[in-house]
Amino acid sequence: MQFPLARVEGFENRQLVLEMDSVFSAPRLYMDGKSVSAGPGRGTFTLQRADGNVITAVVRHRMLDPIPQLIIQGRVVRAGEPFRWYEWIPILLPVLMAGFDVVGAMIGALGIWLNARVMRMPRPVWQRFALAVGVMLGAIALYLVLFWILNRFSAGGNG
Repeated sequence: MQFPLARVEGFENRQLVLEMDSVFSAPRLYMDGKSVSAGPGRGTFTLQRADGNVITAVVRHRMLDPIPQLIIQGRVVRAGEPFRWYEWIPILLPVLMAGFDVVGAMIGALGIWLNARVMRMPRPVWQRFALAVGVMLGAIALYLVLFWILNRFSAGGNG
């Protein structure tokens, strides 16, 4: 997914875009459609301002938010708006599964992670909520299947 960055001082006539391909790949930064070279450290990029000065931009990941922040010259540049209060409800709904047991907690954590990504999809709010409910129902179904399998094949099961 690509996220255009807000207007950045020193880059007024340039289009900056932050791209997130997958969970396992590092974010990429594009300026005017061309890939920006990596900086000196991990999660950094080297940018040239309109006045010719070279600066370093740093990527900072936020907890539960799949869209990282970019820090340019000490200023936070957001690629997306922060979650609204009502978007946190479906994101954190799978936390209720932690009350079941350790397996429920792990599946609930996976559900939280998935719902945070669902809420960042470029879809209408009602569709994102419906998908988040689907993720929660899928997490519950996965828990029930695993619970049945573990009980069926465990030493104490009477299968």
